[in-house]
Amino acid sequence: MEISIARMFWLGILVLMSGSILYATTGSRIQADTLNLTPQVGSHNAQQKKELVNYGARALIQWKKLNLNDGRFSYHRVATIQAAPWRFVEFGWWKNSLGLCSGTNTCAYIVYNAGGLDYSIAIPMTSADHTYAFQYNPNDGEYYFYLDDAYVWHQDANFLSGTRVAAGGEVGLGVEQMKDVHISNLLYIKNNAGVFSYQDLNGYVDYQQDAPYSNTDGGPNDFFDHGP
Repeated sequence: MEISIARMFWLGILVLMSGSILYATTGSRIQADTLNLTPQVGSHNAQQKKELVNYGARALIQWKKLNLNDGRFSYHRVATIQAAPWRFVEFGWWKNSLGLCSGTNTCAYIVYNAGGLDYSIAIPMTSADHTYAFQYNPNDGEYYFYLDDAYVWHQDANFLSGTRVAAGGEVGLGVEQMKDVHISNLLYIKNNAGVFSYQDLNGYVDYQQDAPYSNTDGGPNDFFDHGP
């Protein structure tokens, strides 16, 4: 795994007015860590999905103190996926065994694939529940990422809209805990004649369910990442 430190990004805000989405940034800068990820052999998932055209997604993801049991990582996120050709962006929180997020073991975590390798951006965060959101920006063709509605990153992922919204947990070796992390308030972004707005996900089906991990239902817009 290659590690490149001190990638800079702009800090900004997400503005919502009458259900539509606008874009704004400020001039403040903070520091992030970027990681070049190779595929995780033997990783286990517990994910749900809904097939629909979308331009981003949003979820409230519970933070829990997890035991990695000498494993690699436990990762809980929401994603927009283009099925063919394969592209995706996703955002959530990640606990690892290596302290790669500014020397700590837990961080907000962006992963994207623009046609090739997976890449990630690790962002310092507090150990608390957070809202993770991202949206396609038609002005520059990039995806913009927001932690608790504060702008943290933008990225060209080489696709416009997704064909699938997915969310759930992933672990590295199959020994790590998911511990019923709650993913709730699931929303996706719809484009109606150039007006982008959040909509309830309103239902989902099983996506990846790798034993001993699974999802337990909550309601039409929430569920739990279940595992040891």
